[in-house]
Amino acid sequence: MKMRIKSRRSSPVWRFGSSRRGATVTLAAFLLAVLVGMLAFGIDIGYATASRSELQRTADSAALAGGWQLLEGIANAETMSSVSTKINNAVVNYAHENPLGGKPAKVGGEGETQDVTVGYFDWSTNKWTGAVSDMNTANAVRVRIRRNEEINGSVPLFFGPIFGRKSLDMQVNAVAAMTARIGGFDIISPECENVMLMPFAMDEPTWDAMMKGQAGNDDYSYNELTGVLTKGKSDGVREVNLYPDAEATGAPGNRGTVDIGGLNNSTSDIERQILHGISYDDMQALKATGRSLELDSKGFLYLQGDTGISAGVKEEVAAIVNEVRCIPIFRDVTLNGNSAEFQIIGWEGVRILEVRLTGPMNQKRLIVQPAKMVMHGAIPSSTARVSSFAFTPVVLVQ
Repeated sequence: MKMRIKSRRSSPVWRFGSSRRGATVTLAAFLLAVLVGMLAFGIDIGYATASRSELQRTADSAALAGGWQLLEGIANAETMSSVSTKINNAVVNYAHENPLGGKPAKVGGEGETQDVTVGYFDWSTNKWTGAVSDMNTANAVRVRIRRNEEINGSVPLFFGPIFGRKSLDMQVNAVAAMTARIGGFDIISPECENVMLMPFAMDEPTWDAMMKGQAGNDDYSYNELTGVLTKGKSDGVREVNLYPDAEATGAPGNRGTVDIGGLNNSTSDIERQILHGISYDDMQALKATGRSLELDSKGFLYLQGDTGISAGVKEEVAAIVNEVRCIPIFRDVTLNGNSAEFQIIGWEGVRILEVRLTGPMNQKRLIVQPAKMVMHGAIPSSTARVSSFAFTPVVLVQ
């Protein structure tokens, strides 16, 4: 009887243990399937993310290349047709140098014409507003890079077919923009480059007359390729004498130097700024007086200055002959001497050609001609005067 009782008690225990082990195996198999699925999902998501990063990198570099071509075209007064061709070539070349999935990237496609667009970026709203056909309004290039069956191939998925999806189509946009509407300048940290602004102001009527061919001479030639400046040879670009004199401006001492920094800059400050531009410390000193180097909402900036150009800076100016500097353009000046106040309305780039600040008044001269330059530290403004020779750098805005 005892043996039978043991046998009956042990049998139910054995059946219960077997049931638990079977449930555990089933649960483990289910969890393993979930983990494998999550791993597969993670691998595909990671590859898709890396592929999108490749697309964006390619679009960014291609847009910047196209933007610099646009800037060159604007500076050289080229036609939209000519510039568009150069922009497309630059975009295609830079895209080709950035592989997608191990293969050179392509731009465009069968029947596709909008992967590269020359248009307008509104700096006041930070928005791309669309394509333009006029070089007078163009200031940005938008590039679209795609991966689909038509171009560059769709992004393959490693485990996607398990879930019924073999690939992904992707596209990204990048917009690179610049502007010839410079509202002013700022330097945000001591590590930033100086603003290559020379503190000599030119009056607006003289600048405009020179641009129309109604003022100045054409006695110098500058070769862009060799960097050689030749006197006595014309190049189609007029020059004017920046030195203040009655013949040039209608009033002796009308032009002069402007104080960028603390009030009443010393000669040593002006010498340093001629050679090396406006520094971070200069900007901080200007801000300490409650001012900034930026046009107000009406398009004006008032800077204290000094009518006339001191002969004490002749060596510094001579040291930058054949170099390019930005200068402020003023519309009006009140008072005289070191109490003068200049009404600045814009900025332009000039090349220093010749200087003589000693001797008879009618022989003193500081000859400059317009020259394009890219201004680091420039502040874009949708309301500022359009510069013909000073531009912001090309930057990614979208």
